[in-house]
Amino acid sequence: MRKYLQPNNFSSHQTPSFLLGIITLALILFLSLFVNDLGFGYSIIFSIIIVLLLHFLIYSNSINPILVCILLLPLLMPVFYISQKFGAVFFLFILAMSLTICLRERLFVRFIGPVFFASSVSMYALLHSPIVGTDEAMFFAQLQRYSNITDYLHHIYLIGTEDLVNLRSSRQMLPLFYLPLYFSLGLSDPVIIIIVNSTLWVLTCLMFRELIISHTDSSKSIFLSNTVFVLMLVSPSAVYWTSAFAKDIVSVFLCTLAVYLYFRHRFFLFLIILGVATAIRAYSIAIVAIYIAVFMQSLVLLGIGSIGSILFIVVYTGTPISFVNATIIFNYFFISPNPLNIANWTTPTLLLRTVEGIILYCMFIIGILYSLTDQYNQKEYFILLLGIGIYALVMTAVGYDVLMSRGLSYGIGTLGDNILRKKLPILPLVFLWISYTVYIQKQYIRELKFKL
Repeated sequence: MRKYLQPNNFSSHQTPSFLLGIITLALILFLSLFVNDLGFGYSIIFSIIIVLLLHFLIYSNSINPILVCILLLPLLMPVFYISQKFGAVFFLFILAMSLTICLRERLFVRFIGPVFFASSVSMYALLHSPIVGTDEAMFFAQLQRYSNITDYLHHIYLIGTEDLVNLRSSRQMLPLFYLPLYFSLGLSDPVIIIIVNSTLWVLTCLMFRELIISHTDSSKSIFLSNTVFVLMLVSPSAVYWTSAFAKDIVSVFLCTLAVYLYFRHRFFLFLIILGVATAIRAYSIAIVAIYIAVFMQSLVLLGIGSIGSILFIVVYTGTPISFVNATIIFNYFFISPNPLNIANWTTPTLLLRTVEGIILYCMFIIGILYSLTDQYNQKEYFILLLGIGIYALVMTAVGYDVLMSRGLSYGIGTLGDNILRKKLPILPLVFLWISYTVYIQKQYIRELKFKL
């Protein structure tokens, strides 16, 4: 019988985190009585609203450490006034320490992953600009376009009442996720985006952990969920996009939240979040559908999805080249950036991601071998293969559409989009593949020791 998510699936120190939250809130309110000129009132209102919203949406003890960190944000305002960059870095380590203290897991899970994540994102924040491209510059420019959050909401109301189609744009919807933080705390540095992205990525990791626990075999669910949780935090790809002023982390968070709400049977909220996710990234519905089918372990749904995706590619592109490109894209989900490109080894922001790609691809090949020999995990491997394969076909169609809209030719290897960026939504399934492989290796080593 399929298990469904319950509010308290994730083991955590409930009482300490709850008391810490109450004490933190009381301390913030006390200090706000004496330091009104620093804008504590707005920051407190912002923190409380975000905490209540996240608690209402996710409703799990797993997010208690995150809620505590958000409540602590107003206390960091003096640090932000000295240096916004160091204030953001300070928040990251508070986030890491909160997870370490509040989560009741092995040291490797509750310490290594969060601390490595905080350290890596901090290094990017201190050494590199979060404005890594034209899209990122456009998103940051929205901060200068509005004088306060009311102006932004009024703008959204006007274009929405004119035509709801106007809201189907990341340029219009993404500011909803970072303007409140900037305006309520009086911030202006683009590096502040790492506070938003880090919080949302950790929430994404926690939700995926609960989904894996609830929808995999109980004999290995804890190992798989812990491994995926750590891999998602230490991934150089995730660290890089967490450090960028981009929509990718927000998009993955919304897709994950939609899947999470679906399995909680909160279908009205599921539809709302799915709508927002689709407004930010048009094919989010495909991502959500893939994850729902994978966690349901439904070969029927994945089979229908595979056949439907293949037929769509045939009709839409009308060329067999698209299937060659789909194969390339599938491999790029594991091994990218291209390790044969010397520039990827000499560029600091690509080096660790190149190493990550080699490791992931080696584990992918090992997993293929295990899927042929280990009958107990063949179904799980096949399900993941179908899920990742469908997403590769979706990315093929997206790439083809981009090339055609720009009047460019379509051929072998012309993928039409940045696969380094577009592989982020499917990384959790890649890491789940790796986790199954590590689990089987662990079982083989244990059997070998027993025989010896």
